[in-house]
Amino acid sequence: MTAFGPPSTPDENRPAPTAEPTAAPGARPGDGPPPGPGAAAGPAAIPGPGTGYPPAGGGWYYAPPPPPKPGVVPLRPLGFGDVLTGAFDTVKRYRTVLSGYLARIVGLGVLTLALLTAVGTVMARRGAFDGFAAGFWFSATVDGGAFSATAADSPAFGTSFLALAALVLPAALVMVLLATALQAAAIVVTSYAVLGLPLTVEELRGRVRERFGALFLTRLLTALLVGGATAVCWLLLGLVGLGLLGAGAPRSFFIVAPPLSLLAVVAVGCYLVIRWGFGPTACVLEGKPPVAALRRSSELVRGSWWRAFGYSALVSIILSTLDQMIQMVLIIPALVVAFAIWSSGDPSATRMFLAVTVVGVAMLLPPVATLPISHMATTLLYTDHRFRGEGLHEQLAADARG
Repeated sequence: MTAFGPPSTPDENRPAPTAEPTAAPGARPGDGPPPGPGAAAGPAAIPGPGTGYPPAGGGWYYAPPPPPKPGVVPLRPLGFGDVLTGAFDTVKRYRTVLSGYLARIVGLGVLTLALLTAVGTVMARRGAFDGFAAGFWFSATVDGGAFSATAADSPAFGTSFLALAALVLPAALVMVLLATALQAAAIVVTSYAVLGLPLTVEELRGRVRERFGALFLTRLLTALLVGGATAVCWLLLGLVGLGLLGAGAPRSFFIVAPPLSLLAVVAVGCYLVIRWGFGPTACVLEGKPPVAALRRSSELVRGSWWRAFGYSALVSIILSTLDQMIQMVLIIPALVVAFAIWSSGDPSATRMFLAVTVVGVAMLLPPVATLPISHMATTLLYTDHRFRGEGLHEQLAADARG
């Protein structure tokens, strides 16, 4: 069993389990069968060793056996410690597979940034971005103590903007595609880690390739819905503000309103992100299309939104701190090396390529190291919601015992 799949439905054709004989009322463990109808009652037993009476302290009440743990987490509802340590244990257990896969993602990302930077250097030398200098040229005058500034118009500004867009948009698209592949790999690896199954790089690549398109569309749909909802909130708040302004609201209201509006929009965005946060995991593990994956996420989060929010917020804080620490260690030496490369001779596209490559590696390594852990924690949180809501842990435990 390599993926959890959709919730199983009960098999109506499965025979009912045979009922075990029940003990007579008042019987104790160790007592023999009850006497027949015509049997004479014997003398009363004297309590003593071996008579079946419970020892002092209730010695018959044994603790239940611990749940099976075939992988990185026990097959029971998970706590925050299980989710966090399970994510790090997944990285540790599958470090060989992950390192081989992530090395390619980092290599493609750095190569893309370096090539586009080199191309941008050549374009800048040929004057492709000169329109920005003219477009942002301001002339300021002071007349009677009043300061006024006007921007000079330049037809070259639009051309330079299009040149910059042609350089930036491909880089952004490549980064989004690489992030999608990274998330798919983290989800697949975690599903194997929960069950303690072996995984090879070839299997990982195949599973990622199988669900890559659907996962990309799920991420895109989520971004559009969340972005659209927040944009509508801003529009409504702006209309309310204009109405209050026309009605003569006091100035103090407009001092308090912007931060409150920002808080409201952030709350709406946060609610939607958590509600649809299991969509990518459902898309990859359950094979659902984008819309069905978001609906599935809403079903899992319903009634436990605060747990999902709390766990996700704590994981984000911990991993953000770790990311900043790694960046502080790597970025300063990388900048020193890049400056040495750039200043060792006349500026050229080759030196720019090398300098950006060094800095790009230092900038991409921290998120590439922490993003998989974040996706793994989300996958384990998805697993926990299925444990609690669908009893998935019982099915997996039965498979593990069998």
